Amino acid sequence: MSTDQALVSEVVRRGKAVYQEKLRATLDTPENFRKSVAIDPDSEDYEIDADLLTAVACLRERHPDKLSYTVRIGASAHLRGGRVVKK
Repeated sequence: MSTDQALVSEVVRRGKAVYQEKLRATLDTPENFRKSVAIDPDSEDYEIDADLLTAVACLRERHPDKLSYTVRIGASAHLRGGRVVKK
């Protein structure tokens, strides 16, 4: 596994953990259903928006040069997984 793949795998692992263990209970509400959340696994800071790229851009303003983990909020979000966004 290359260094880049290992880094992405680590961001995914930690991002999922932050979402499942610290954010999901708070964010999984009817108002947020199907919105996207971008998470910085290092700081555990996050941004929610109806548009995934907007959520990432807002989080990037506070944490430039960081990889963010994203997931769509909702009852089946855990089934779809998430993704890592660099830019």
